[in-house]
Amino acid sequence: MTYAIQTHGLSKRIGGHTIVDNLNMNVKAGEIYAFLGGNGSGKTSTLKMIANLWKPTAGSIEVFGKTIKPQSYEYLQNVGSIIEYPRFYERLSARKNLEIHQKLSGYEEKGCIDQVLKQVDLSLSSESPVSTFSLGMKQRLGLARAILTRPSLLLLDEPINSLDPAGIKEIRSLLIDLSKQRGLAIVISSHILSELEEMAATVGIIHRGRMLTELSYQAISEMNRQSIEFMVDDGQKAAFLLHERLGLSKFTVVDAHTIRLYERLNEGGKINGLLSSEGVEVRSMVLKQDTLEDYFLSLVDRSNNHAGESK
Repeated sequence: MTYAIQTHGLSKRIGGHTIVDNLNMNVKAGEIYAFLGGNGSGKTSTLKMIANLWKPTAGSIEVFGKTIKPQSYEYLQNVGSIIEYPRFYERLSARKNLEIHQKLSGYEEKGCIDQVLKQVDLSLSSESPVSTFSLGMKQRLGLARAILTRPSLLLLDEPINSLDPAGIKEIRSLLIDLSKQRGLAIVISSHILSELEEMAATVGIIHRGRMLTELSYQAISEMNRQSIEFMVDDGQKAAFLLHERLGLSKFTVVDAHTIRLYERLNEGGKINGLLSSEGVEVRSMVLKQDTLEDYFLSLVDRSNNHAGESK
């Protein structure tokens, strides 16, 4: 297995405050990795360390198998990035900004500027001053600059901020194409869960600087399942009846009063009747669609509870 990024015990502390805490991250080459977390969770700080803009307090970072040191900069020739808000020479045109970036990068492929402007749908605005651009257009230009030199790794910090639904769809399609056609590894940080679900091969969930989990695409797909959620007075007894009396195995005991069933969804009434006849009070029965958001919120809730108990 080839990894574009691996971090080992990565930590960052500033002024006695821990921003990133013993974080282990594993991004496979050629995949889209969704870095998911709320505001202030440590996403941007992690990306800054991978891009060598910030130095870790502890731990290490490997990019394509090479350990990044404070003086390591050559690897950045193969890394494109948008970290925090993209900055430009506002009085210059979009094309001129890209020409400057191309020269500074020493990248000489002809026609690459026209190609990326077309890819992000800015061809018609290429000669306009960036100062006239909307926030969404500046995000597009930032992405054009990030992919201009055909990097092997993209680090994108909230790249769909300020885009309208049509723009989000276009950028999502572009990133998927880049990953498939070029074998490009892409790390996308965001708090917009639904957009990440539709493109990611792996999802890393960070909260309060800690990596809570990394999920494969298969695990994500399994979450997007329909289920019947039963609210009952005795979850343990209900689970026993589902398994022993009905031979069901595809269900999850969420807590002492909640069970989610993932099979025989057209027999909800029959199952309800069985539980009731055996003395289990069914308080509600609802058809649900599990999502990554459900999982994310439950992980964060468990993490918060654990943190509270450990104090």
